[in-house]
Amino acid sequence: MDDAGERIWIVSFWSSFIFMWQGDPVRAESELRPGYDALKKIGEKSHFSSISHALSNALYMQGRDDEAEALTRECEEASRSNDIHSHILWRSTRAKVLARRGDVAAAETLAREAVAFASGSDFLVAHADALADLAEVLEVAGRRDEGVRALRSAIDLHERKDNVLAVGRARRRLDELLV
Repeated sequence: MDDAGERIWIVSFWSSFIFMWQGDPVRAESELRPGYDALKKIGEKSHFSSISHALSNALYMQGRDDEAEALTRECEEASRSNDIHSHILWRSTRAKVLARRGDVAAAETLAREAVAFASGSDFLVAHADALADLAEVLEVAGRRDEGVRALRSAIDLHERKDNVLAVGRARRRLDELLV
């Protein structure tokens, strides 16, 4: 795509997940930013909601919470009612931002909503990510044991998809929680 000077925005979306699982949110952002800017400029909504929630998570992982939260709001506004994937992921990222800011009750509510949306879908990767994000919120809330259980459930779902990168990342987080 780069050699041809053309972009297929949804490809950037999925490749950004690989960078995130590798722990490289800066590269994920650089993959997503051109699509985000172009789709926002033309007012496209369907792929825009996906790109904006992926970008919000990349920014969250860089500690850019205000930008991340703003993007979750853009995703929420752009998401159609049947866009379950976007509804899962904007909630998960916003929950992590709220938890980091100390609003743990609101964070847990959103994180559990994300898991509930995911559990009713066939999006195993989004379900696993929502569980991992819930684990992060629970850890901030001082409920490490519950976080460990959520993270183990996330690992199980990633293993079912043979998602080696995500399993490795989640196991490293689990090891940190168990120390």
